[in-house]
Amino acid sequence: MKQNLSWILFILFFSTVAIGNNQDSVPVKIINGTNEDRVIEKIYSEDYIVNSFASELYLRKGISRIKEQKYELALSDFYQAIRFNPGSHEAHMLIGETMAAKNLQTEALVAFDKAIDLNPFYGEAYLKRADVYKKIGNFKEAYTNYSLAVYLDPSFLNSFIKNNHELKALQK
Repeated sequence: MKQNLSWILFILFFSTVAIGNNQDSVPVKIINGTNEDRVIEKIYSEDYIVNSFASELYLRKGISRIKEQKYELALSDFYQAIRFNPGSHEAHMLIGETMAAKNLQTEALVAFDKAIDLNPFYGEAYLKRADVYKKIGNFKEAYTNYSLAVYLDPSFLNSFIKNNHELKALQK
């Protein structure tokens, strides 16, 4: 029984890591095992698994297209990812990055806002949104977003320090 329990917990962990936490709830059933063992089994429909992996594939494809500066194709891939997984904060954040790279700042802000709505603890979206606010001259919002990014993810501290000095210089 212990080997089966380990295997099931491994699958449960892997599916959560590989598929990600989708906002659509996935049914969870608790099954009583022998000797008071409790086994947690996630029940996925085939559509859920296929959609999650398809979304991930489109995200990866879009990221590689950004590196090649094929922004329109990247956007198409990110929108496909959202079609398969509407709760993907990553896809919205990547749309924002792509829009910012195309100098479409308003559209970038809309995409970053959506990413943050889907996952308010996604520090990278605050960081990217701060970059856009700085670019359009809204230094107060830029500072606020840099601060939130660092609060959520301390690894962004160097970026905050660098941009804070730039913001102070630009405000003078």
